[in-house]
Amino acid sequence: MRNRPNTFIAGGGLGDCVLILNKFRQLAGPDGRLIYFMAQKQSNSENVIREFWESQKVHYEIRLVPSVSDPLNHYDRSACKKLNPLIYGMGIVLVEKWKWAIYPFDAFATPYLDLAHDPPPDYGRYFVVQSDAGTMKYRGHKNWLHTDWIEAFAAGARQSGLKCVLVGSRDVGIANADHRHFNIPLMQLFGIVKGAEFVLGLQGFTTLVALSMGKRVLLNKENFRVIANYFHPRWFRHGRIFHEPDHWPASKTRRLLDWALRGQAAS
Repeated sequence: MRNRPNTFIAGGGLGDCVLILNKFRQLAGPDGRLIYFMAQKQSNSENVIREFWESQKVHYEIRLVPSVSDPLNHYDRSACKKLNPLIYGMGIVLVEKWKWAIYPFDAFATPYLDLAHDPPPDYGRYFVVQSDAGTMKYRGHKNWLHTDWIEAFAAGARQSGLKCVLVGSRDVGIANADHRHFNIPLMQLFGIVKGAEFVLGLQGFTTLVALSMGKRVLLNKENFRVIANYFHPRWFRHGRIFHEPDHWPASKTRRLLDWALRGQAAS
């Protein structure tokens, strides 16, 4: 009987790591090894991606390459298996500007993931707001257009006994958070998310962590293709996708807050 390869390859940025880990845990044995390709222009993310794989006890190697699409499209299929960050397990993905990777089927992503984390902070009851999420490879950005409605949202949640915990890589001017954490270790971030009652977030790594932990998530949609590829159907039970318009009525803030406060996380 032919032995299945236990070396896996994948590539991308930090946002791809959560679903790659999901597939790796399904398919790799205890001696499984992951080779993770990153574009050289993403080298400023190398340390945090190393931190992610090490925090989750993955035997890994990072390789910086001029273009991620080259090693992902040309590899020895007898020696390794390619993993993808797609919920449904196969497809074609834009990995860099005008460069695509073709992904054959690997596995359906499971909806939930047991991530190693630090103990949640002793803040009492709280929710998390993601301050920023950087740029995206499809178009534009995936950051907040406005912050005043988020401050009104936090004020309303505070009336219900919840504190606001702000996490991210930089301060974007959200003024009334009770606790602020920027560029913190990932294990600490995971612990904060684990203890939160819900997360108000943007597309990307932090919301994928929260959804994979079964947390209730209000997710600002910036790009439909990202939602289609990365949002598990089970997450609709505890995730609500909304769009941030140019003009934000107070009634919309109230509706989002009402949804967040009345619901339950995934069991």
